[in-house]
Amino acid sequence: MNTLKLYFLIIFSGSAFNLFSQVDSNQLYEVHLFHKKFIIGNIVQINSENIVAISLNGKQDTINKDLIRWIEPIDAANIIKGEHWYPNPLPGNYFFQPSGLPLAKGDINVKQSYLFFNSFNYGLTKNISLGAGFQNVVNPEKNYGYDYLYYLNTKFTFKLDELVYVGGGGNYYQLAGSSLPPQFLSYLNIGLGNTNNNLTITGGLISGDDTHPYGSLSGMVRIKKHLWIISENAFGIVENEFYFLGGLRINERVFTADIGIMYAGPSYVEWVPILPYLSYTVTLPAYLRNTVKF
Repeated sequence: MNTLKLYFLIIFSGSAFNLFSQVDSNQLYEVHLFHKKFIIGNIVQINSENIVAISLNGKQDTINKDLIRWIEPIDAANIIKGEHWYPNPLPGNYFFQPSGLPLAKGDINVKQSYLFFNSFNYGLTKNISLGAGFQNVVNPEKNYGYDYLYYLNTKFTFKLDELVYVGGGGNYYQLAGSSLPPQFLSYLNIGLGNTNNNLTITGGLISGDDTHPYGSLSGMVRIKKHLWIISENAFGIVENEFYFLGGLRINERVFTADIGIMYAGPSYVEWVPILPYLSYTVTLPAYLRNTVKF
């Protein structure tokens, strides 16, 4: 896992900066070493062979540069119980539903759900993200054979206060090889909280061959460094239908797995009321590309 993480960091490190000109003695850093240990503190001195760091407990460490894998700037607000709880890699979505919080500028998410739902999202600016995807679905016009559903999405979010966000977005869906009209989903939402603990209220319309309302109430709580509890509840994705989905998000920096149980109704109750949910995501956060490499 550590080798894979380093691989992604190197491949997507185009904005890595020069150590000698950019390290700020007032900035908090996490220094990652090759023997798997790390030091959190301020870098107060640099020479051709070593760096000198003062850790959170006041201890001064002199570290040979040959022992360092990378150094990343971190936010002091993310130091919890002496540990660096790195930023939530997926603040912009729950399971299926978008959150009221933005995807950070430059962040890239590649997600696969149920092995055949595939999506990609990119933080274009601090307020706007774009996405696309496809999934293999049943096509009723082909004797219920399978076909591809393609979709595009955009999302905009604005921060009103430290813990208040407003925004909205739109999705476009088209079933390949079908005479069915495309479907459009447009919504507005409000997000309350921060990237670790938040609640989102969403309302909108789905239009195509008909128009009907859609809404959701979702939230997440971070309970451990690598673990979130997520609840997602929505109605109107299909007219007069609803679902409740609860589960866990397990994350190891750039890799995330979501697992949950979904209860759907009312018509789904007749044949399969309870469904498992499983997805995994590879996230390439922009902040990891602002690291000092050695």
